[in-house]
Amino acid sequence: MEHVVLAAQRVWVAQSRDRVLGFAALSGHWLEQLYVDPEAQSGGVGRALLDAAKDCSPEGLMLHVLPATSARAGSTKPLDSS
Repeated sequence: MEHVVLAAQRVWVAQSRDRVLGFAALSGHWLEQLYVDPEAQSGGVGRALLDAAKDCSPEGLMLHVLPATSARAGSTKPLDSS
């Protein structure tokens, strides 16, 4: 991960003290990664990471939706920057 994601993408990490709560990785207009620890979900971590990525891409973001998170497996969706 260090040599692929960190070297080629803009990355944000959400943490509390010494615990990583989640991270997001942006490559151009593509939100390549967005992860929130299940124990930290529903606490605003994902929203904060997404907002940081959207701030860097005011024209909008693109993302791939994985089968586990969508009925339209493998689809590509634009993410409104508003």
